[in-house]
Amino acid sequence: MEQVVVAQVVHSLEVGGMERVASHLAMNMSAAYRPIVVCLTVKGDFAPMLEEAGIEVVALDKQPGRDLTLPRRLARVFADRHVGIVHVHNSGPMFTGTCAGKLAGVKGIVVTDHSRKFPERRSVVITEYVLSRLVNAIVSVSDDNKRDLIEKMLWPARKITVIANGVAPVPEVTAAKRAELREEFGLREDEPVVLTVARLEPQKNLAVLVEAARRVRDRGVAGRFIVAGEGSERPKLEKLIAEYDLADRVTLAGWRLDSLSLYGIASVMALSSDWEGLPMSILEAMSAGLPVVSPGVGDVPKAVVNGENGFLIPPQNPDELAEALAGLLTDANQRAAFGEAGRSVWAARYSVGHMMGEYEAIYERFH
Repeated sequence: MEQVVVAQVVHSLEVGGMERVASHLAMNMSAAYRPIVVCLTVKGDFAPMLEEAGIEVVALDKQPGRDLTLPRRLARVFADRHVGIVHVHNSGPMFTGTCAGKLAGVKGIVVTDHSRKFPERRSVVITEYVLSRLVNAIVSVSDDNKRDLIEKMLWPARKITVIANGVAPVPEVTAAKRAELREEFGLREDEPVVLTVARLEPQKNLAVLVEAARRVRDRGVAGRFIVAGEGSERPKLEKLIAEYDLADRVTLAGWRLDSLSLYGIASVMALSSDWEGLPMSILEAMSAGLPVVSPGVGDVPKAVVNGENGFLIPPQNPDELAEALAGLLTDANQRAAFGEAGRSVWAARYSVGHMMGEYEAIYERFH
């Protein structure tokens, strides 16, 4: 049987959770499908990885603001490559990809909503009310987000399937790489590390993490905090780190293409977000056998069971975050037990293979 061409449509393949999901989908399809990835703007950091795997990545170089030519240009890409299924990710690609898919006569249009902040603008609600009735299938990454799509965006419940994010196992880090990273960050041989992989944006509320780092230090508990990510909140966070004299405790490491290697030097994974769907970084940490401390927002409590593979805390609460982290940083046995339990949960429910199987069950409707 001829392969069905599936186009993953994203803004770009810059480093981020949604971009990682789209990359996983493109790289792990069964032999029945042939993937391509279309970036509406630029290719981004993940593109070379996909291209090395033989997957075509197309960039349409959309400029800021309205680009009325974009749907027609995207439709030509679909027609030229005989695309059978269009899979769009999030709001902007939903509009452009749906219009282009209809123009090109594509049989199946699938949209994944990776969670968003509400309330949305009225114009977005109206536009997506219409688009949600034109697409063939909708995927939400969490039950919490599905409720929001139905209640706040008025999307049709009958079309929405919840598929949790899935990740490939974090690769083993060699002893040499681990030593290199510990030297880079100036870590003592036995110094535990709290790792956060997140965009430096208001949603992630990393000021709470910095506050917690100060409280951990004031308790006399050893531990370094490494934040891998970049964003608009960097100046605010740098100011807070300086104000609390935490430069020797908290490192803003920026975007790193080797971010998966950082799990190899981490002792605990921590997040401080105000809202989430189900973060990829939590699942990656679980696959690496790390305990997780996170606010119990979105579908995080489905992956992190309080007191079994990590701790759930209220959002915007640096005291409880510090208490949970201090306990884990001083108890290697509990870290190991939580980490092993987390790895089992990941293997059972959040592997990339599990996610891929659920998406392909949707793709199968259209060929």
